[in-house]
Amino acid sequence: MLQLVVAVIVFVAILLFGMANSHDVELRYIVGEPIRIRMIFLLFSVFLAGWATAYFYQLIAQVTRRERRIRSARDREG
Repeated sequence: MLQLVVAVIVFVAILLFGMANSHDVELRYIVGEPIRIRMIFLLFSVFLAGWATAYFYQLIAQVTRRERRIRSARDREG
């Protein structure tokens, strides 16, 4: 029951945040015409880009650590 209450509160908070940031903004690139996009989509896109960067960085770090452990084990054996 507590999880349901917390989930509803988080959902309502996200919904209110989205409604508060639903106005249009101009996104200007270095060249070309600016495009109009809703602020919430821009915020969500930036969040996803940051999440993806952190995820792939952690994935690369994990693979690198695993390879170092394998090399270290091979060096100890032979």
